[in-house]
Amino acid sequence: MGLDITAGSQNIGIVPRSPPNTAAFAVGDPATLEQGQPAMTTVYDDSTVFAFDLHSFFFGFVTGLEASFAGLPVSGSLTVTGIDTTGRTVGSQTIEFVGQGLLQQQMIQAVLGPEFSCLRQAVFQINGPADGLTSATGNATIAASTDDYQYTVQDTMCKCVCGSNLD
Repeated sequence: MGLDITAGSQNIGIVPRSPPNTAAFAVGDPATLEQGQPAMTTVYDDSTVFAFDLHSFFFGFVTGLEASFAGLPVSGSLTVTGIDTTGRTVGSQTIEFVGQGLLQQQMIQAVLGPEFSCLRQAVFQINGPADGLTSATGNATIAASTDDYQYTVQDTMCKCVCGSNLD
């Protein structure tokens, strides 16, 4: 995921929930490919977080690449996959965003289920543009813009049984 800074008032695209920062990633975008699979994670040097519960976030889709937060809003879906502290997939949820054919559109809220608790990672995947948009190279030209993640962090062992319903 890359961090985008929205400049002043925005006339085209997805309106950030809390400007000026949003996190963005895109299918086939060189920046996204270089950074790897978009994810929230506790696995990095000097992390003091054991795990987290991901409750919700806001998002929308635009035409273009990761840095093109000013593209036209388009329809698409985003799948979030939760991976617990043992490395097991404990949940997966797909959320639809419907482009309304406008130059500017508000983000929608994705509320995640209780299975998104005690996570080591939450991995994000764009499921292609709903309207079949492609670039000259044949790559999908759709970018997700995300904002206002609501989560709780755990700095010690979780007080939950992670993944018990998806063995």
